[in-house]
Amino acid sequence: LFVVSNTNGTSALLLGNITDGYLTCAGGTTLVDRVVLSNPDNVLATNATGKVTLAGGVLTVLKSLVATNGAYSVLACASGTLNVANANVDGSGPLVFGDGKGSATLGLLAGTHRFADGLVLTNRATLAAGGIGAMASPSVVGDVTLMPGAALHCDFAANAGETITLSGTLTLPEQAAVTPNSLDDTCPDSVVLVAADALAGPASLDNWTVAPVGNTKYRIAVSGTSLVLIKKPQGTVAIVR
Repeated sequence: LFVVSNTNGTSALLLGNITDGYLTCAGGTTLVDRVVLSNPDNVLATNATGKVTLAGGVLTVLKSLVATNGAYSVLACASGTLNVANANVDGSGPLVFGDGKGSATLGLLAGTHRFADGLVLTNRATLAAGGIGAMASPSVVGDVTLMPGAALHCDFAANAGETITLSGTLTLPEQAAVTPNSLDDTCPDSVVLVAADALAGPASLDNWTVAPVGNTKYRIAVSGTSLVLIKKPQGTVAIVR
């Protein structure tokens, strides 16, 4: 366990503040209040690279992540778990989460997340509001693209789920997965997983898979510009005498 945190949440990990700085997470758990990847040269009269490499383990950023200095602010997320609050990402292209080989999870904690050039979830990458096993309904600014084999995770509690509010376009693939989970054994009738400004992708989501929650089954559907999880009706058993 590596911790950069204090009681009032003001501690920060500055990478590329004056000289190049790097953090690699390949296992274990790292807990940080705030991360800043590279300051623009108009702040300190120099450009230095700040880079986080996620290759395993869990990195949790509790307060904010700032990566807004273009190519000098680098997030290389191949595998592992990144839980982050208030991410502000403006690099040299979309943030591609996962390398398509190892399992990767992006947990968007409470707050507003900005991806100036968009966010792409690759094969074997999961997008989870609140992170897995915790509840939150974050806001996202920027386009989000799910590639074939990506997944959305949703936790339930108090007969409700989580919603990502997206100011941008959600692009859906022909095939993806949804992994709902109940934290208290309640299962709502429906949950808006993502409420987007616009949707793009196939007309049918018949090839998507939705994991059951105990004996409760769900299906995925599009409603307007939202992606919705809908409980399937329970079957009845006829007794013949």
